[in-house]
Amino acid sequence: MGEYHIRRRDREITDREVMIGIMKSVKYLVVAMADGNEPYLVTLSCGYSEEENAFYFHCAREGRKLDVIAKNPRVCATAIEDHGYVRGDCSHKYRSLVIYGRMTRVDDLDGMKHGIRVMFNQLEGEGEEVYSGFIKKDADFNNVAILKLQVEKLDAKGNL
Repeated sequence: MGEYHIRRRDREITDREVMIGIMKSVKYLVVAMADGNEPYLVTLSCGYSEEENAFYFHCAREGRKLDVIAKNPRVCATAIEDHGYVRGDCSHKYRSLVIYGRMTRVDDLDGMKHGIRVMFNQLEGEGEEVYSGFIKKDADFNNVAILKLQVEKLDAKGNL
């Protein structure tokens, strides 16, 4: 596949700090995967780790998404900050990201604890308080899978 570029260069976001701000603000990503010749799309709540340039997700311990990423970890995701439709202008105010990378399952307990904390911090704001309310013992991780999307490339644009 050839290299593509954002057609509307006037809307392209190139400032890395703005992109990081978007990644830190979103509550979910829509993630596209390829299951052989069949596309597969899921919406997952997430948390972003700036230090790792990676997103974390949680899901059931078995299911289609885990089977698909085990065969093909390459994914594409999108995040949107919706700032509303502009009536009478036939336009929309937004900022969006297209994220390319590899999604893997986190299997070590310390990595799983880290991933769920990243998520709770982004989704709840007071992540540690929520973490201690839901995670009472290490065995609680026996019922959940943690996924990590390592960001490799970002395209961003907006109309604010």
